[in-house]
Amino acid sequence: MTTIIYLYEQKFRSWRKRLAGIYRYAKSQGWNVRALEIAEMRGDLGRTVDFWKASGAIIEGGIAGSQKVKSVLGRKMPVVLCDFDAERLGHKCSGVLHDSRETARTAVAELLKKNCCVYGYVGFDVKREWSKDRERVFLEEMAEAGRTTSVFDPTSGRRFRDATEFYAALEDWLGSLARPCGIFAANDEMGDHVLRAARNRGIAVPDEMVVVGVDNDELVCESTEPTLASVAPEFEESGHMAAELLGNLLADPRAKPVVRSFGGGQFVSRESMRKFKYRDFASLKAIEYIRLHACEGIGVADVVKAMGTGRRSAELRFTRFVGHSILTEIEQVRFRRACELIRRPGAQLDTVHAAVGYGNARSLRALFYRLTGQSPSAWLAARKA
Repeated sequence: MTTIIYLYEQKFRSWRKRLAGIYRYAKSQGWNVRALEIAEMRGDLGRTVDFWKASGAIIEGGIAGSQKVKSVLGRKMPVVLCDFDAERLGHKCSGVLHDSRETARTAVAELLKKNCCVYGYVGFDVKREWSKDRERVFLEEMAEAGRTTSVFDPTSGRRFRDATEFYAALEDWLGSLARPCGIFAANDEMGDHVLRAARNRGIAVPDEMVVVGVDNDELVCESTEPTLASVAPEFEESGHMAAELLGNLLADPRAKPVVRSFGGGQFVSRESMRKFKYRDFASLKAIEYIRLHACEGIGVADVVKAMGTGRRSAELRFTRFVGHSILTEIEQVRFRRACELIRRPGAQLDTVHAAVGYGNARSLRALFYRLTGQSPSAWLAARKA
C-alpha cells in the first residue's frame, strides 16, 4: 500500500478541511495517509518519513521553510505544498494556492451591500503576499465603486513592542473612521482583533461597523462577540487537488512542477455583518442550524424543532427577525453552496442537487430559475463568458 504523509501546523484550523479532501482522494487510490503535526515531531523528520516508508508528502506552505521540513524537501521524494510562498522558498515546486483575489472580491461585494460611509482593510500582522493581494483588490474594487477607503497595515512603519501598543493603534484607527464603516480583515485572526478593538473603543458592531474576515475558522468565528462573518475558502477541495497532484508526481516523478489555484468559496454571514433590530436567541439558533445543516436535506419542521417552539410561533418570530421565511433561508444557503460546487473544475451538474439537500435535479433547477432566471448550466456559462 502506498503511504503518504501530510505535515500541518495545528494553529491553522484549515488543516482539518484540507485533510478531508486528501482522504477523499486517497480512498479512491488505496493510499494510507499519515497526518503529522509539525510541533509534535521530535528528532529528524527524515527518520519519520523512513519509518512510515512514505512515497510522497503534502506539506502546508507555512511550515515549508522550517529546518525540519527542509530535510524532506531536499529528498527526491515527490512533495506538494499547500498555500506556499514561492519567493520565500526560493525554488519551484508543485502545489495548490488559494486565489486571494477572488476571496477579496467576495468580501468586498458583501461589504458594498451595506452602503457604508467609509471602508477599511486590516492587513495581516506578518508580511505575506496573500494579504497584500487582498489589499490591492480591496482598493481596486472600492475605487471602481467610488467608495472612500483606509488601510491599517501592521507591518508598515511603526513597529509594535507588544499587544498593548498594537491594540491602541488599531483602536485609534478605527475611531478615526466615519460611521457606519465596513471593515475587511485579512483573515479571521485579524477580524477577531478588529472586533476586540471596536469593543474597547465603544464602537457598536454591526450598528456602527460591519466586519468580515477570511477562512471561516469556526473556532474563532463562533467565539467572537459578536460572531464573525467570513469568506470560506474551498479548503477541502484544495486538499483533494493537492493529493491529485501528488498522485501525478508518483506516476511520473520527472513531471514539471504544477501549481493550481482554488477558489474563495462562499460568504458565511454572522452577526458582525447582519444587523437585527433586536436579539431573538431562538431565531439566531435557527440561522446557525440552517447554515450547518441546510444541505443535509432538512426541512422547516427540523428548524422549528431546533428552535424549541411551535410551528406558527417559529415562523412568525423568524420572519420578523430575519425579514424572510425559514424556507427562504434554507434555500439561500443551498443556492450559495450549489453555486460553489457548480463552479468547481470538472463539476458534474447532474449530481449537485444531492450535495445540497435535494432529492432530484428538477428541484435545484427550479430554485435557480426562481433566483436567477437561468438554469444551473446557463448560470455557469454566463460566468465563464
